[in-house]
Amino acid sequence: MLSTTDGATVPPESSSQAASRTPIGPPHPAHRGGELGSDSPGSVPPSTAPPIARNSYLIGIDGAVRHDAGVRPRITVITLGVADLRRSRAFYEALGWRSGARPDDDVVFFESGGTVLGLWDRKRLAHDSTVVDGGGWGGVTLACNVASEAAVDEAIDVARAAGAAIGREPARAFWGGYSGVFIDPDGHPWEVAHNPHWTLTAEGAVVLPG
Repeated sequence: MLSTTDGATVPPESSSQAASRTPIGPPHPAHRGGELGSDSPGSVPPSTAPPIARNSYLIGIDGAVRHDAGVRPRITVITLGVADLRRSRAFYEALGWRSGARPDDDVVFFESGGTVLGLWDRKRLAHDSTVVDGGGWGGVTLACNVASEAAVDEAIDVARAAGAAIGREPARAFWGGYSGVFIDPDGHPWEVAHNPHWTLTAEGAVVLPG
């Protein structure tokens, strides 16, 4: 207990009360730009910085907070089922991709601009994914967007040299761009496209219009 100047006593602060007065952790991402409490743009005093709700996430160049997301709109890993892991790894490495997997690893991962491409035994992947493998095309086509029509031509030529079947030679597309298709050793089709309606960042990420 603490005594006031008039002799009255008051209870001490609880630990939760004390903690509420002390900012903990980094500043709220939506308000970065200066140290908390400073006059620089983007700074917000700790007492007024809103908390990030559990169902919120950060997205966008400005780090803005988006709320009420059931599933975040992002793809982090795509795993392809393959019949011969060594053959498939050699094919993608011939395209110029690099993996840190050891020669005897039973799965291979390639970093791909913020997304990971995995290669794994097709039967084991089907079992792990709780689906029945009917064989053939799985109803999915992968795509890689590039900055120019010449880059499409070059990518298709590299895939051809690596042993890919060319499903469609590069040509003007009905949607106004330019694209070609190659098929990897396990039948997975890849479209290589230049879409003049989309923006590519310096890192190769796609930014949709609007």
